[in-house]
Amino acid sequence: MAFFNKMGEALSNKSKDVVKKAKEMAEIVSLNGQINSQEEIINKTYIEIGKSYYELHKEEADNIYAPQFEIISNAFSKIEELKVDISNIKGVQKCPNCSCEISEGVTYCPSCGAKLEFPEATTEVAEVIEDEVIETEVIEN
Repeated sequence: MAFFNKMGEALSNKSKDVVKKAKEMAEIVSLNGQINSQEEIINKTYIEIGKSYYELHKEEADNIYAPQFEIISNAFSKIEELKVDISNIKGVQKCPNCSCEISEGVTYCPSCGAKLEFPEATTEVAEVIEDEVIETEVIEN
């Protein structure tokens, strides 16, 4: 019987150790999660500071961050070009007043009511495309 009592005590002690280790690990995971949350707050704040600094100093040519500012400005320009490409593919234009997407041929913005006067660039493109199609058809016949 003494053997079973010792074995029971050993199992009891080991199970207590396992429970203790599990609680410690859970606490460590929780604390690491809190550390990650605080690091996210710091990183978001750094980004906000950087954006504010950029907006305040982007026009300064002698800024020590001028090369990085140029990279940012070029990226903004590229984004605008890509947005125009997307609008052209979708067949929509942006209202110059409120930036709402508007179907081609609309005279007034349905969002803000501004009168729209877009250049006739899309019809010129259509004419060029029609000319190419006609030339292609002539070659095929």
